[in-house]
Amino acid sequence: MRSKFHSGITGAIFYSGANFLCAFSLQFKVDPVEFGGYAFALILVQFGLSLSNATLGSPLVVAISENPQNRAEIYASFFKICLIMIAVLLPIFVLSLWAAGLAQSVIVWGVFYASILWLRWYLRAIFLADFKSQQCAMMDIIYGVICAFGTLVLIWWGKVTVQTALAVMGVAALLSVLQAAKVLWIYLRHGMRAKMSLWRASFVRHGKWALLGVSTAEITANAHAYCLTLFLGPAAYAPVASLALFFRPTPILIQTVTQYERPRLAQLFVAGEHGQWRRFAFKIDSSLAGAAALNGLGVAGLILFAPQWIGGGAYDALFLWPLAALLGVTQITRALRTGASAALQASGEFRALATRTLIAAPLSLGASITALIWYPNPLIGVLIAVLWGEAILCVIILRCAYFTNRKGHR
Repeated sequence: MRSKFHSGITGAIFYSGANFLCAFSLQFKVDPVEFGGYAFALILVQFGLSLSNATLGSPLVVAISENPQNRAEIYASFFKICLIMIAVLLPIFVLSLWAAGLAQSVIVWGVFYASILWLRWYLRAIFLADFKSQQCAMMDIIYGVICAFGTLVLIWWGKVTVQTALAVMGVAALLSVLQAAKVLWIYLRHGMRAKMSLWRASFVRHGKWALLGVSTAEITANAHAYCLTLFLGPAAYAPVASLALFFRPTPILIQTVTQYERPRLAQLFVAGEHGQWRRFAFKIDSSLAGAAALNGLGVAGLILFAPQWIGGGAYDALFLWPLAALLGVTQITRALRTGASAALQASGEFRALATRTLIAAPLSLGASITALIWYPNPLIGVLIAVLWGEAILCVIILRCAYFTNRKGHR
């Protein structure tokens, strides 16, 4: 879309490619229970990133667009909250992994990886709010190169385990953060003395609704992961996790586009260019939906010609086809609402967005639990429930963005 978008895509390719290589090699070396546990840990890490985005990232963009003269003070205030948030999330993360039955050593390396990645996410948010997209992309590239190199060393060494995979990912995240050591040092020095009131003002106006919206959207999107892992065990989630590995380019792209383009959408809305705001959001929706469709075709080709690559050959093609079809349609549906959702966040419509997601979340979660109990094939039933929730969420978010655009024109 523009040079900063292209740099974001480049960074995302390195980042997601390295994660793919790590997970792909892991599925051949561990049993389904271990791989399902690893995938569940990454879902929880991603949830932490989403919470960070809601509590810090989205309100930060709005706060900076409204008060650019207080940029440094706002960054320091939000950084203080970032550290507090990490300290609150880590015990929840540990308890969730313990409840899923993961080994203590996996939990330890998971904590290391999660804490660094959550800190790294806020530093990326600062760079993007300052429109320093190339510096942000460089963090992703450094992570990708180090993670891929570390994974290749593990493969050569014959030491590919869940623990070593998380260790390599954590070290890569840490070294990519050190690339921004100067910025990190500034906010470590001044963050603890920063006034929380700057963050609190933004959170009261926007963040609490963004947090509610992200939490309910997460339930809608990943109800299958929580239900299958916590009720049936990590092995039940393993085939979905193996397929989701090959669908991973779509959520990485969705996440990258949202974070990179939200500041631009905020600029358009504040400037009163509501027609461009709407067209740009639609361009994001259509582009991501097309990318998700191509991703789905790629997975279909893989099942057709090389099903042994999925899950280390543990599942046959007939078993994988319905799972892949449901996951693929769900990804396209999610992509179709991404631009509208980012546009609503950028325009400060967090309350409107949250109240819409609050409708879809209980429907998706309730349908998922019902499918676990009553549907003949719980795995298929849960995926149908998640698709249903995503379809409802897509319709109501697109409708909300349409009426927000009309209100802006008036």
